[in-house]
Amino acid sequence: MLFELIRDGEKRGWKAAEIAMALADAADDVILKLARETKSKH
Repeated sequence: MLFELIRDGEKRGWKAAEIAMALADAADDVILKLARETKSKH
């Protein structure tokens, strides 16, 4: 799946750094969403 996302980005003319930043941003969004939904023991 990750490979397909990278290939799709390359087909659209994105550079490797742009793809990496988009993936990192999406991962950050997921982490923040999970943090809001999960009660912490801290």
